[in-house]
Amino acid sequence: MTLKQILSASLLTTSAAIASPGPTFGIASMDGDGHLTVVSASPLDLASTLQLQFPDSRSRSKCCKQLSASDLRLAEDKVNASNPLSGQPAYIYQAKVPAHWAEMPFIGVAVFGKVRAVTSTADRLVVADAAGLRFAADLCVSREGVHLTERRGKRLHVHLYFWLGYEVESPTCRPMPSDGQ
Repeated sequence: MTLKQILSASLLTTSAAIASPGPTFGIASMDGDGHLTVVSASPLDLASTLQLQFPDSRSRSKCCKQLSASDLRLAEDKVNASNPLSGQPAYIYQAKVPAHWAEMPFIGVAVFGKVRAVTSTADRLVVADAAGLRFAADLCVSREGVHLTERRGKRLHVHLYFWLGYEVESPTCRPMPSDGQ
């Protein structure tokens, strides 16, 4: 392979990565009365579709309910959430959803973008984009809140935190390296 071919392939790969940054994951919280809160690390494309986990009849995570992102509004209510990886504020959106989506409080993974769900478990959502690339986000519970993490390769790409307002008896999070990697 010539240097020109290598540079061309590298440029195409870089261009594809820039043009297709992947989906945007977030934490979805439903209160059981038809109120949805979504915590995201970046602003959402309001022309896209939101897919979110919801509880089945045994309160296990299922995939996925869909909602137009244009139905979401930036939160007016105070929501204690953060974006500890970047140190930037988290984006908080709220919407009204059918109350039967979650008849009890429920927290799951949300995803924006042109993706299709591949796998949904209690603490993980795996999606594929149009090119077949897979992306995954994981949820875990610490002593006082919910963490969402997304890795791209071995690097931590997103870390969101949503404070619950009470202490959790059985946390599921494992310690994270202090450098965020």
